[in-house]
Amino acid sequence: MKQASKDLHLLKANQLKPFLSMAKRYSAPIEKIATAVGLPLHAIDNDDALVGEYSAWAFIEEVAKFLKNPHFGFECAEQFPVESVEGLGGYRMTLAPSLYLLLEYFFEGVQSESSTCFYRLDRNKEEPSHYLIREPAFGLSHPNWQTEQYMLLVFIQIIRLAAGEHWLPKRISIYSHKEPVSLPNAWATIDITWGASYTAVEISNDVLAMSPKNERQATTADEDRDLKLGSLNIENYLESHVRSGRISQELAASEFGMSLATFKRKLAKLGLSYAESVENIRVRMAKEMLLGSSMGMQEISDNLGYLHQSNFSRAFQRATSVSPKQFRDNFTIPTKN
Repeated sequence: MKQASKDLHLLKANQLKPFLSMAKRYSAPIEKIATAVGLPLHAIDNDDALVGEYSAWAFIEEVAKFLKNPHFGFECAEQFPVESVEGLGGYRMTLAPSLYLLLEYFFEGVQSESSTCFYRLDRNKEEPSHYLIREPAFGLSHPNWQTEQYMLLVFIQIIRLAAGEHWLPKRISIYSHKEPVSLPNAWATIDITWGASYTAVEISNDVLAMSPKNERQATTADEDRDLKLGSLNIENYLESHVRSGRISQELAASEFGMSLATFKRKLAKLGLSYAESVENIRVRMAKEMLLGSSMGMQEISDNLGYLHQSNFSRAFQRATSVSPKQFRDNFTIPTKN
């Protein structure tokens, strides 16, 4: 995953709203604390505004200190929970056939909200499980315990969308404290590793294979509506073309009434490469097919528009570091009829 500059970490200001709401509820001196840490409060009401992530997390830590509340981050996530797949943001989340892919979509989404979101799923080589890992935004020298609590509970809430409302991990790792500190009572049964290099939640492969429970099932009408509403989003457009097998850049340019050179310049202004975008979409769709169906490799390759299965296998391994077969074999997925 591409990492952000060490000197400039940005966060969408609206990510602070749960913390600000709780701080107001407890009558914390918000303006005084924000001024002390250099956080521009006026930006938080603007959904598109960006703030320095260091000042944002410092604000949360200082509010918790003022309130003498060691579980402030946990309480913020508890009061503003993730309650549905749709609530994670975007129609695409509802299409995830497994928790594994839902988490991958979530990782992609949060990268657009923060420049320090370094998340991944690592395979446990000793047991049939994976670790959901969040790397520290500012290294081990600047721990953010309240933010770490918040994210741990958010992860648990997302996993519960597939595993059920009472699910808890057997093990988690915490980086912001080397020695045990007070934990929420809800986590009393969890085996904690303190002083880790990153935040981690262990998830069994069986749970990762489960289907997230949507509030509503996706329908053809919903999909048509989504494509219509997203018609100005180039990634939605490209995905629809990959699904239909029309992946020629020349055809795409002509569809927009542009020369190929003009089309390339338009994409470049958006920071996009046609080839890279199509390949990323193909890999994501391949993961959906590998985990959500019993289709063979040749059929998946054909559906994604590859001329040869070997081309598909090389592209997938280049993007994921494992072959399509290895990726599928990591999980036990019920076959869809």
